[in-house]
Amino acid sequence: MLIAFSGTDCSGKSTQIKNLCNSLKGKPLVRWSRVGYTPLFNVLKDLIIRRNKKSFSIHKSRDIVLKNTFFSTLWIYISILDLLLFYSIYIRLLNFLGFAIILDRYVLDSQIDLQVNFPQFKIEKSLLWRFIERLSPKPSFHFLLICSPQSTIMRSKLKNEPFPDSNNVIFYRYKIYHNFIGDNNLIFFNTSEYTAESISLHIQSHFSN
Repeated sequence: MLIAFSGTDCSGKSTQIKNLCNSLKGKPLVRWSRVGYTPLFNVLKDLIIRRNKKSFSIHKSRDIVLKNTFFSTLWIYISILDLLLFYSIYIRLLNFLGFAIILDRYVLDSQIDLQVNFPQFKIEKSLLWRFIERLSPKPSFHFLLICSPQSTIMRSKLKNEPFPDSNNVIFYRYKIYHNFIGDNNLIFFNTSEYTAESISLHIQSHFSN
């Protein structure tokens, strides 16, 4: 069984995943993913940082690289290829072997990350991205958790996020996620309007049988 949680930052995905894990029989595997932070890409970044640790911090070097058109395009293609390996081979293999898997962020979230950070790339028209969408396994349940931009900003401050998005980006992300409300493949929750406990009960009701 494959279960995915998507949604805006600070919308309570981690809390709901923890609660669902505690309610399910057995111990599901939880796998987190984000474009640019998948296993192979992390190894490449570590190698670059170790070779340049006197010159760059991880975030400073990333900003410098992504301002260069050639390197930003290279970054996008490598990160997409790594997502393709992660979703279509690794996650699909775990699913085939019969593991119960909970995905903290999935294809939709990576697509939105790329739309926000690289609007010039037109990710929705990319052939590579179409491969990811087609080859990634479809979740048995895909939950979409969204909270208002104001809630995201407040919760981000409470969590003391080290590298929060600007307010403009937070509002833009919310707008994109909001466009997916009504998608028949997604089970939507507005976490600004309901308590974490009531949302947990609703989510767990899908697995009561």
